[in-house]
Amino acid sequence: EKEEIEGATWSIDPSRRCVHFVGVLRAPGIAAQRPLLLVHHGDTMPANASEWSTPPFEPTWIREQTDWYMQARGAIDDKGHGVAHWMTIKKLRDSPVKRTRDVYFIMNCGEEVGDPLGAVAFVHFLIQPLNSLPQTQIELSTSEKLETGKVMRRFRSLTRAEWMWNEGSFGSTTEIAPYTLAPIATAQKGFWRGQIKIEGPGGHSALNTAVSPLEAMVGGMDQIYSENRKWSHRWKSLHYEMQEMVRTVAKTRPFYERWMLNFYPRLFFELFGMQTMVTSWWQPAIPGAADPSLRTFQNIVPSQVSTNLEYRFLGDKTPFEIEESLKEILEDRVPKHLKYEVKTLDHIAFRRDFFEGLEADHFRDVLSSYPKVMVTPFITPGVTDSRYYRLAGVRAFDFVPLFLTRENIRTMHGKDERIPRQELFRAIDIEFRILERLVQ
Repeated sequence: EKEEIEGATWSIDPSRRCVHFVGVLRAPGIAAQRPLLLVHHGDTMPANASEWSTPPFEPTWIREQTDWYMQARGAIDDKGHGVAHWMTIKKLRDSPVKRTRDVYFIMNCGEEVGDPLGAVAFVHFLIQPLNSLPQTQIELSTSEKLETGKVMRRFRSLTRAEWMWNEGSFGSTTEIAPYTLAPIATAQKGFWRGQIKIEGPGGHSALNTAVSPLEAMVGGMDQIYSENRKWSHRWKSLHYEMQEMVRTVAKTRPFYERWMLNFYPRLFFELFGMQTMVTSWWQPAIPGAADPSLRTFQNIVPSQVSTNLEYRFLGDKTPFEIEESLKEILEDRVPKHLKYEVKTLDHIAFRRDFFEGLEADHFRDVLSSYPKVMVTPFITPGVTDSRYYRLAGVRAFDFVPLFLTRENIRTMHGKDERIPRQELFRAIDIEFRILERLVQ
């Protein structure tokens, strides 16, 4: 309201803790092109105030030898990007650029996976209202239907969105000095979440002589991790985006390094600690007995244990294939007297948008205008909101235009998360220069 930019909040969370914001800079007259979305998430990782040098949820400017730093939880992930999006919207509004498309500013709550009230709900109800996204089972109350209908009517062009700019990677200034790598993520791993459950004889720990469900689960999880580590060091070709990234980096290196990168491209990822970008990733969560009452007695061996797993993968793996691969691992670690099952809870296939076309050209032109910046396609190693937008047919370029040092990057999700002032203003400049071309 202060900036006289049209906007609204939307939420289907009864507690109103998960609230989305959508604002729009409309094209004068009839928009000749489909809308462009600037998307970020407003939620952050937890922070322990006693470990921070400043209050974590109060943005504070810190003066150091070379620059000022904006310090606060989410500075890198992802509120700093939200600031760049917002300032870019304001600059576009005040510029003489003739806009031929609507430009949306969107802040999602409940990012990524596992939150049915978050980004998946926003996309499901406001961007793709006529079709159901996978694993989306949300029923609205009467008041929520009325509110959703009102927001949909107000922002009708959201359903025609062509592409979005979201988080997913950022410029890195140290690994390949004196060059800065600007990886534009146009793909991210597939995602599978499931549950392993093992059942069998329990009892008192002093009398339990056979392998218990809990022991079998520990052994099975150990084997899963072992298999994953072996996979990450096998001789395998990299995916298209990773191959392009290695070729781009190889051009800047001395002869010996260039030869090594071309001969053994995984060397690049192993040297710079980037294995998770090209390997599978298992993440256990919520281990323990199925019956909560058993968890309070340390000398009781539960008769049933379960663990939830997250698996991120490349390629077109089906839930059945993932379940079968897990069963093969467990077959050797779970004795015959125990029963086990593997159940899929959520699955989203690997998806990509190739780094090509007019948008890619503008990204390359603007970023390459900075000294020694290399622009390359990339696969997001983790999970971002983009996967839901891609499912709704919206192309996504994932890149936070901050050129960060390794020391900066280490503060993400950690203590005293911060971004340099000069990088924040550079991000705004980069976004505006790219978008002023794309909105015409």
